[in-house]
Amino acid sequence: MKPGTSRGKGRLRRERRSRPILLVPLLAGVASLGLGAGCSEEDERTDAMLEPQVERPAAEPLATRPASERAAPAPPPGADAPTPAPGAEAVGPEEMAAAAASELELQPELTDWTGGNADEGGKLYTVYCLACHGAEGRGDGPSAPMLNPKPRDFSSGVYYIDANADAKTGEAIDLARVIREGPGAFGGSTAMPAWKGTFTEEQVRQLVAFLQSLSERGGRG
Repeated sequence: MKPGTSRGKGRLRRERRSRPILLVPLLAGVASLGLGAGCSEEDERTDAMLEPQVERPAAEPLATRPASERAAPAPPPGADAPTPAPGAEAVGPEEMAAAAASELELQPELTDWTGGNADEGGKLYTVYCLACHGAEGRGDGPSAPMLNPKPRDFSSGVYYIDANADAKTGEAIDLARVIREGPGAFGGSTAMPAWKGTFTEEQVRQLVAFLQSLSERGGRG
């Protein structure tokens, strides 16, 4: 039979009618998967609703907490340091200075540097110290502009080196040690040399007396 005859056309129509029947099981399977997923999500929501809800305790207000659990308020600016707790040993300025001192500063001093002749010390000062510290000890000598830091102003009586770690500055021992060892040995300026190889102990004592007289008089004049 030739193509296009009534028998061939009939077979083609039967094949076309049978194809949708094959799609029915496939669509049913897809629908069952979607339905199963929807049921699973619904079951999870239901289980979550049935779980007992645990209430978390609210944070306790700070005012209702025991005093031992509260943080101590910060002291206002300028307030005095807190008093040490009972039984705690207070650390004074002398102990703090000694803790930070060098070996040189902690060396015991066997020489009394007081009682020198200020007039004799003034003569030594003119020869060895005036160029930097000035005629009246104000730190304004001819060489001062070339120095940084500037030379010490002895007329003010203000010193910053504590050469024996006793939390005090400007004492006779401080001045004597700085003259002999130089300020650099105590963390100060290295522009001033150590004079221990130049001055005798008596000359150092005389210089100390003269420097202390400058601060007492506010200058040399």
